[in-house]
Formats: sequence, structure tokens, C-alpha cells
Amino acid sequence: MKRLIYIFLFFFLICHKSYAITEQEKIDLFTVVEDFFVNLKEKNYSKVWESLTSKSQKVIAEDVLKAEKKAGNNVTIEKIFEDFSQGKGLAKDYWDSFLIYFNPDIILKDSFWEVGKVEKNYAEVLVRYKKSENPTILKLYKEKDIWKFGLVESFWVIK
Repeated sequence: MKRLIYIFLFFFLICHKSYAITEQEKIDLFTVVEDFFVNLKEKNYSKVWESLTSKSQKVIAEDVLKAEKKAGNNVTIEKIFEDFSQGKGLAKDYWDSFLIYFNPDIILKDSFWEVGKVEKNYAEVLVRYKKSENPTILKLYKEKDIWKFGLVESFWVIK
């Protein structure tokens, strides 16, 4: 049995590709997160949208489309993406409502940040609010060699 464990560990170590993070990459990860929350706080909604992963953008746009259709409004997904890209119209309504329930200063001023798991195209920034025991895990994904914040991937319960 002991031999089997050693064989497993040997193959695990050979097959497991660890990714060492440089100081610059750490700064890049923190910058993505910080920029998202600063732009949200400053209501620079086009920059907020730009910093999100394509999955987050898609899910948010689809959620807005469903809400608009339910309210009887005739809007297209293209119009929603346009509004969010420009930070106006439906995007302004969405992010203004988001800010009613979320204060970006909780992340920006009242939390301690550290880098968590890092892979080639995935990384985590661990955010610990004041003296809370468990951190919030912010997920970042590299898309076209640019780190993007996975807002939906970090906070939404995906069905």
C-alpha cells in the first residue's frame, strides 16, 4: 500500500504543472480587481464592463434581457451589449442598482488581499474583510492574454 502511495505521488508531481507567479503578475492581478471596484465606485461603467470576463458579460446581459422582456420592454441582446459597452442606459440602471446593495469600499478600504491559486489562465485573489475567518475568492481568467475579472464566476450561483 505504501508503495502505491509513493507511485501515485511520483506521477502526481510529474503530471502536475505548477505555475510560479512573478511580482509583476501579482501586481497585474491586484490591478484588475482594484480597477473593477474603483471604476464601479466612480460609476465609470464602460470600464467596469470592459474589465469583466466574456462569461460574466454574457450572463449579465442575458439576465437583463430576461428582466426587460418580463417587464414588457422590447429590447435586443445587441442593444444591451451596446449600452453596457458605453456605460449608459440599461447599464447605468443595472450598476446603479448594484451599488445600492454593494459598497466597493468594503473591498477597496476594509479588506486585506492576497494571491491564491494561480494557473496559466486562471487566478484567484483572496479578499478577507477585516478579521473575518474565511476570505472571499475573486476569480480571474486570462482572455486573449489579458486578465479579466469573473464577477459572475465569483459570486453568482450558476445553475
